[in-house]
Amino acid sequence: MPLLSHLKDVADAAVGLVRASGVQQLMAFGLPEAEWHPRLLSALPLAAAVHDLGKANNQFQPIVHESREHQRLFETQDIRHEWVSFWILTQPSVEAWLKPAVDDCDHMWLAILCAVAGHHPKSERLPPNENKFSGKPIEIYSQHEDFLECLEWMKDRYSLGVPPRIDGVIYGGADDIIRSRQFVNCIDERWDAADDLIRDHYWRRFIACVKASLICADVAGSAFWDRDVLDSDRQTWIEESLSRSPESDGLERLIEYRLGGEPPREFQVSVAKSAADVTLVEAGCGTGKTIAAYMWAAQQHPGKRLWVCYPTTGTATEGYRSYLHHLEDGKDFPGAELFHSRSDYDKLTMLSSETGVDQADESLRIESLAAWETSIVCCTVDTVLCILQNQRRGLYAWPAMAHSVIVFDEVHCYDDKLFGNLLTFLKQLTGIPVLLMTASLPKSRRTAIESVTKGGDRSLAAIGGPASLEELERYNLDEPAGTVAREEALDAAIDECSGTGRVLWISNTVDRCKAVGRDLTEQSPIVYHSRFLYRDRQQRHLEVVKLFDADEPGVATTTQVAELSLDLKKATLLITELAPIPSLIQRLGRLNRQLDPTLPAEDRPVRRFVVIEPVSGDEFSAAPYEPEQLELARAWLQLLVGRPLSQRDLIAAWSALDDTASARLAVSNWLDGGLETPVDGIREGSFGVTVIRNEDVAEARREGMVTGFTLPMNRPRSSHWSTGWRCGGFEVAADGTINYDPREGANWATHILF
Repeated sequence: MPLLSHLKDVADAAVGLVRASGVQQLMAFGLPEAEWHPRLLSALPLAAAVHDLGKANNQFQPIVHESREHQRLFETQDIRHEWVSFWILTQPSVEAWLKPAVDDCDHMWLAILCAVAGHHPKSERLPPNENKFSGKPIEIYSQHEDFLECLEWMKDRYSLGVPPRIDGVIYGGADDIIRSRQFVNCIDERWDAADDLIRDHYWRRFIACVKASLICADVAGSAFWDRDVLDSDRQTWIEESLSRSPESDGLERLIEYRLGGEPPREFQVSVAKSAADVTLVEAGCGTGKTIAAYMWAAQQHPGKRLWVCYPTTGTATEGYRSYLHHLEDGKDFPGAELFHSRSDYDKLTMLSSETGVDQADESLRIESLAAWETSIVCCTVDTVLCILQNQRRGLYAWPAMAHSVIVFDEVHCYDDKLFGNLLTFLKQLTGIPVLLMTASLPKSRRTAIESVTKGGDRSLAAIGGPASLEELERYNLDEPAGTVAREEALDAAIDECSGTGRVLWISNTVDRCKAVGRDLTEQSPIVYHSRFLYRDRQQRHLEVVKLFDADEPGVATTTQVAELSLDLKKATLLITELAPIPSLIQRLGRLNRQLDPTLPAEDRPVRRFVVIEPVSGDEFSAAPYEPEQLELARAWLQLLVGRPLSQRDLIAAWSALDDTASARLAVSNWLDGGLETPVDGIREGSFGVTVIRNEDVAEARREGMVTGFTLPMNRPRSSHWSTGWRCGGFEVAADGTINYDPREGANWATHILF
C-alpha cells in the first residue's frame, strides 16, 4: 500500500475513534470532556497522519518491496521506523510547520511524539542509543514524490504553510559520530521534557490515552483489507461497532432464565442496587455472585457494555459456558463473546459437545476488532489489566474497554503483582465502574482497595454474602492439618467410594496428582491437571464435572485446576494437601455445594475434609508455594479443627490471624512510560513453557486448530528439548522428549530433566 493511502486510512480511523469513543475514553480517565475532548480531536488525528513517515527510509523500504522469503535478508534496521518518524518530527523546521495544527501547544506536541515513538509496543523496542548505529547509512527519502505528496496532503488537511525541506540524512555511516550523537541527544532532551510533563497526572493520563488510541487507529486503519468494509465506511463502522451495547431487555431475560423462575436472593438485590463507583462483594462459593453481577450491570448501567473477567482461561470458559452459552432458545446470548488465548478452541468444543498463549499480532488485531463489536465480553483478567503494562491485547481493546463496566471475579486468586495492577487500574481509570467479586480477602488487600478508592476519586460499597448461606454449616475438619498420613487418606478415599461417595483429591503438584491416580487404580480415578493436550484437558474437565453431577461413586485426583473452573455439585469428601489459605477456601468451595438452607439442620449433612502434608519422597515440599504461606495456613486450620464449619467461620478465622502483609500499587508502563512504550508482565514470573510435541504437528496442521495440541509444561534444566522452531507461535518439543498418556497426561523424558 502506498504510504499516503495508509496515513489517510489511519487518520480517518483516528477521527472515527474520537467521535465514537473519545468522550468515553476521557471519562474513563476522569478527564473533563469540555477541556480535553478538543485536545484529543486535534492531537490524535495529527499523530495518525504523521506516525509512519519514518517508513520512507533506505533500511525499511527493501523489507516491503521484497518477497516474503527474502525479507529476512533485509530485516536489519538499525533504527526502527517509529524512531525515524520521531527524528523527522523533532526537526525544528518540521515542528514549527506542524505545531499550529495543535495550537502551538508544547504539551499536545509532546503527547504526539510519545504516541508516534511508542505505536509498536514490544519488550525490546527501546529508544535507540549510539550502539544501535552499525555503520550503515540511514537516509530518509525526503525528496521522493510519494513523500512530498504526504506533506502536501498534511498541508491541505490542517491548513498549514508550505512544507519545509527536510534533510534526508539521519546518519552518514561509520564515521558519522556527530549525527548519531545528535539523534540520541534529541531523544534525551525530549525525554527530560516528558519527565517534567508526566508529573501532572492529568497530562500523564491524556498521553496514555493518545498512545493507546493511535495504536488502535493503526489497527482499524490497517486491518480492513480482510473485512468486508469499504474505506468510505471506515468511520461509520467504527462508530456503529463501538456504540453497541447489550439488548435493552436482553440482560433481564438472561437473569430470569438463569434464576430458573426463582426470585433473586436479598443479597443479589443488594448488589444490583449498588450505585458506587467500585462495589466489593465478598461471598462464598455457590452464593450466586455471578447472577448478582449481571443484575448489577442491568440495573445500574443499562446501555453499557459489560466485561466479565476471570483469573484463568478455564474459569473464563466456564463463565461463558454457564451463563451465556446455549440459553433457552438454544442460542448464545446475543452480542456476547468469549475472548482469551484458547477461546477459538473452547467455542468449537462447546458446539461439538452439544452433538456428542499470546497469539500472533495479526490474530490479536482481528480479535480486537471483534471485541469492538461485542456487547458482553467474557475473558481473562489479563485481557483488561495487561493494558497497564503496554501489552497489545489490552491496548487493541482500549476503545471497547473504555465504553464498558467491568466485573473482576475471584479477586482473591490474584498473585501480588496481578493484584497490584488491579489497584492501579482502580486508582487511575476512575471513570470505569467496577464490580469486584471474591470469596474472601485478607485485611491488607481490603485495606488497599479502600485506600485507592476512598483516598481518590471513587466511591466504594462493600457487600457481604447472604447470611442464610454464609452461616450454613458445611464442612468438618476432624483432625489438625498434617496428622493424617497419606496412607490413611487413601484408605478414607477407598471407604468413601465403597458406598455412593464421590471423592475430590487435590494435590499441589502434577507428579503427586498422578501418583494418587496410580494408588487408586481399582477406583478408576479421573486424573485431571494442566499437563494434558488442551483438547484432552477439555475432555477430562467434562468427565470430572459429570462425575460430581451424578449419584454414582467415584474419585477425581486433580491439582489447582480444581480450585476455580470446576462446578462440582455433589462432592462428599475432600482430601487436599496443605496450601495457602485462599487456595484452601477455594478448594472447600468444591465440597458439599448443594445444601438446602430451608431443610432442618438434622437433614443437612456436614461433609468431612482432610488436610495432608505435601511430601515429595520422604521430605516436606512447599513448592509451588512459599513455606511462610503454608505455615500461616496451618495456624488457620488449627482454629477450625473439631467443629462444624460455615463459610463465615473460615473468614472469621482468617481475620483473627495477624496479617502483616501489604498490597502495593503496580507501576504502569502505559501511564508512566513517556516516550517509551516498554512491555511487562502483569503476573508473577513463571517457569513454565507452552509447547507442541513434534509428534503432533502434522495432525494439528491438518485440523487447523493448533491450540488443541498445546501442552503447558515446566521448563526443564536441559535445553536440548526444543527443535528450535515454532508452530502457531508455540515452541515445538523434539520427538521423544515428552512422554504422553491421554489418561494421565505428560511428563518430560528422564534424559531431558537432568
